[in-house]
Amino acid sequence: MKRLTKTSEQYSPSEKLTSRSNKTIYHNGEGFYYHYSYSKGDIQYMRCAEKRCKARGWMPSNNPGEPIIPTRGSPVHNHQPNFTRRKQLLFMHRCKLRAANENLTVNEIWDSEANRDPLTASQISAQNIKTQMRRYRLEHAASLAAFDSATPMTVDSAVGQKYLGGAEWDDVERVPTEGDEILWHEAGYFYSTYKILEGLERVTCVESSCEAKAEVRVPEDGEPQIRLESGKRHSHAPNWQRRAELLFIDRCRQRAVAARQSIDTIYQDEASKELIVAARLGPVRVKQAMAAAKKMHRENMDYTQGEGENDDEEEDGLVFDESEATEESESLSQQVPVSLSESLLSQEDGAMVYHDGSGHFYKEISLQKSIRILKCLDCEVQATMALAPTNAPITLLDSSAQHAHPPDLHRMSRSSTVNQIETEPKKPRPRLGPKSVKYQMSEEEEEKDGDHDTQADQRYTDYVTLEDE
Repeated sequence: MKRLTKTSEQYSPSEKLTSRSNKTIYHNGEGFYYHYSYSKGDIQYMRCAEKRCKARGWMPSNNPGEPIIPTRGSPVHNHQPNFTRRKQLLFMHRCKLRAANENLTVNEIWDSEANRDPLTASQISAQNIKTQMRRYRLEHAASLAAFDSATPMTVDSAVGQKYLGGAEWDDVERVPTEGDEILWHEAGYFYSTYKILEGLERVTCVESSCEAKAEVRVPEDGEPQIRLESGKRHSHAPNWQRRAELLFIDRCRQRAVAARQSIDTIYQDEASKELIVAARLGPVRVKQAMAAAKKMHRENMDYTQGEGENDDEEEDGLVFDESEATEESESLSQQVPVSLSESLLSQEDGAMVYHDGSGHFYKEISLQKSIRILKCLDCEVQATMALAPTNAPITLLDSSAQHAHPPDLHRMSRSSTVNQIETEPKKPRPRLGPKSVKYQMSEEEEEKDGDHDTQADQRYTDYVTLEDE
């Protein structure tokens, strides 16, 4: 007995937990978990909860807190200990107990527990927890006769009743993307609309490998709600960081359109407020979204003003003096020297490359009327260049940032410009026929050739003499 006591003191006390399927699971206090295997007398024999692990153990009694001792000859665990799993199991069990004993809705219980322990809540699926809470609440409905807080589920369409019957409506929020699309976000999962049927939006998970679908309704006097299809679960973990990233980009885009500040200034201001989110995204992605939003806003604006609008501006003292603007632009052009561009042929792929004369090189990405839209070969800077003349200056877009690299004046050869190609075409090489090829022999070869000719003439003379005889 003393030996058994000493052996028990060598190991940490165990803990009895409840698994996700409401079965008992034992934690040995060292990050390993066991399932009950069989009993023999007052001893319970355990096996590791991991499927591919063959570690075995036993408990000296059924008293709570008794340590789990490895059996004789048991192999060592072939996996690392996991202390996070204990927190997750306790978190889920606490949510299910509250669902069975409190009159709050499932969403309210989840929000309360997620705010209390946000780290653990971010590591598990909110959808699965809510499903288990509802199931656990139904199993204990007899002891919850006073529970009547769940609102009846009204079915707005026959299609919704067929595919989504039995599910509960959850709160959902709209999250703007980097473009014009709007996503629906609920518990770390994001959905996009693919069909609108009888006032309801059918949505699907944005992950390509996930088949989860849902239904979204937007009441006239209330918040939008989502209801998942029965039997459809997400095949991936929730992404709690994506929402913060999308909202960060959207704030930067809105400020880039509304505020009269540079993109760099706006980004530095927003990044100082949320350093972690800005570090995950990176400046390039955010600035590209800001530049695209600013460009789209300018394209959508109508700069042409009618006579009535001009009259209103005259009354407000906001008349645009074209002569003053022309004089100002001329004075600026005289003060700031303009570098002429040149068109070059790339030595890599033979495409046309445009040099602004200052050491920066661009390629053409689009053509709008008589303006070339260019993009720097080394960064995301965009610029414009007129089609005529061929050496028109290259001007950076107002929405574009500055170059993120120094100029390079020795990057490529400028020997073959467009003007030289057009004015000095290559002359075709003359084709040499067989008669135009001449071979000049040396003196020794000429002497040998003359000897051969003399011998041939002598043989011919002898042959003719023999025929005459």
